[in-house]
Amino acid sequence: LGEPVLVQLQSPDSKQKILPGNDITLRCVVDGSGDIHIDWYRNGDRLTKSDHVSFNKRRLHLKNVSTRDNGIYHCNATNEAASRSSVDNFALMVEEEDSAVIRILPRNQLVKKGDPARFDCVYDNANITEWYFKGLSDPLVNNTR
Repeated sequence: LGEPVLVQLQSPDSKQKILPGNDITLRCVVDGSGDIHIDWYRNGDRLTKSDHVSFNKRRLHLKNVSTRDNGIYHCNATNEAASRSSVDNFALMVEEEDSAVIRILPRNQLVKKGDPARFDCVYDNANITEWYFKGLSDPLVNNTR
C-alpha cells in the first residue's frame, strides 16, 4: 500500500452543503494492488453496517446525518503486504441551531513521552471544552498556568 492514505468528502461536493438530514459519502483514497480491505472509524471506534451506516468498496455512506454523527472519521486500508491508517482524516461537523461547532481542528503532533504539547482549537457555541487522548475515558487536565 502506498502512502499517504486520505479521507475525502465525495458527496456532497463541499462541507458547506452538509446539512442535518442529508446523506454524505466519504471515500478512502489509497494506492495499492490486490484485494484491499477498508475499515472505517469515528473518533477511534470502528463503524459497523446499520440502517444509518453502509459501505461500498472504499466508500462510507451515512444517511440522514445529524449532530450525533459529528466526529473525526478515518479509514484503515489493509492488503496482503501492509496495513495503513489515513493521515488526512475528515472532521464531520453537522451544524444545528445553537450547537457547538469546531471551526479549526487542532493539528496532530508527534512528541516524546513526557514532553509538553500545545493544541489550539477554534470553536463557537461551547461553554465547556474537554480534551481527550485516544484510549483514555477521562478528560485531560490542563497543567499550564
